[in-house]
Amino acid sequence: MFAPFKQERIVRSPELDLTAANFPSQTKRIAIPSTDPIEAMFIVVQVTVAADIETFIDFGLLNILKRASLNIQPDDGAGYDCVYSSGTGLLQLADQEGMGLDRCTRHALMASMAAHGNLADPIGTIIGNVYRIVYPIFFTHPALTGALRLRSLLDCQNHRQDPILTLEFAPASEISATANPFSAAACEVWVRRRAIGASLNSSVRGDGGFFRSDIRESTYETAASLTSIEKRYAVPSPGEYATLVWSMLKGNTVRTPADISANLTVNTETLWSLEAAGNSMAKWSMKAGQLLTDYGRAVSPVSIWHPLNTDGINGVDNTGTTTGAPPVFVTSESTSVPTNFGGALTAGLGIQDPSVGGLDFLTDGLTDAGELGSLLNANFPSDAVKWEIIGNVTTPAAQPSIFTIVGRRFRSDVSRYKKFAA
Repeated sequence: MFAPFKQERIVRSPELDLTAANFPSQTKRIAIPSTDPIEAMFIVVQVTVAADIETFIDFGLLNILKRASLNIQPDDGAGYDCVYSSGTGLLQLADQEGMGLDRCTRHALMASMAAHGNLADPIGTIIGNVYRIVYPIFFTHPALTGALRLRSLLDCQNHRQDPILTLEFAPASEISATANPFSAAACEVWVRRRAIGASLNSSVRGDGGFFRSDIRESTYETAASLTSIEKRYAVPSPGEYATLVWSMLKGNTVRTPADISANLTVNTETLWSLEAAGNSMAKWSMKAGQLLTDYGRAVSPVSIWHPLNTDGINGVDNTGTTTGAPPVFVTSESTSVPTNFGGALTAGLGIQDPSVGGLDFLTDGLTDAGELGSLLNANFPSDAVKWEIIGNVTTPAAQPSIFTIVGRRFRSDVSRYKKFAA
């Protein structure tokens, strides 16, 4: 990178104070100082479990940050939200693009899946457990190199006002069926910058400027009780995409991460496609959407053994203490849980439901990118034409299912960076 990094922590009271008791819906808003350009932000949430939880819904603990938005006011154009995504969407994007997740967040994901209310034998999250979830916002795609990486910084030092970060936290009812899930909750924000100096800033602005880009999530409710019905999920236009990540939540009695493809049978799975005006760019099964992208990023094993928190061992209480006969595992208790985004495990615990996947338009999955020639161009002459993710779905009767798309999009004209160097 051309410039040294600078890092700062933002802890503000009462602006970032969280109410833990009964964990109500709450919104926090802070201004991010417009000093040096921003490379990344990290929203850090830590909670202490107030009571045993065996009924997480959706993505459980990861649901805590319902929405993050960052409004900016560039001096050369209209203001807009350069980030608009759920916390889970930010995690899925970072994971898909190869940044991965930190160790504490990965464990929170694992614990949330273990205690999912849709499992027959959930492994509870016990009173007193402490979890930390870090929601990352990377303004520079991890594969970009050289001048393109520099141009991808959020140049807040050139804006009309400080960026405004708004954090919406989900109420307890959207995390679990436990009315009072946390005894303590805290939030802080870390900002990583690059000190580029006035001369380099002026040079970049005089030669095309910094990129205008965004990270945006689009959520589509899919009706209950559908049987092999074609659905079309639009990719927002205009712009050019480096990444698309999709995620599915099946509308069971307790909504759960699961593939809603109409056919899940091996070798005859539903084929999905990315199309515009009848022209298909890519076709895949959700299984392929999961496994092919795994080659371009670091992933954990499908599942790991999970320490039992309930009566899965004879004579053991919730703290794992035993004073009776030697511990004996019983077969009725689930003991292995997923460590990656996706749905439930198959028999044998070696395959995970591919409810989360994506497409990389910037790289080949193996190398960095010094140009933008392969971006997905969503700049169409008519608003009636758009890219759509299309596939046949089957959904349960209990409640609507959810299909979500998170995309990293360049809003600037990047045509000059699609050519070979002279």
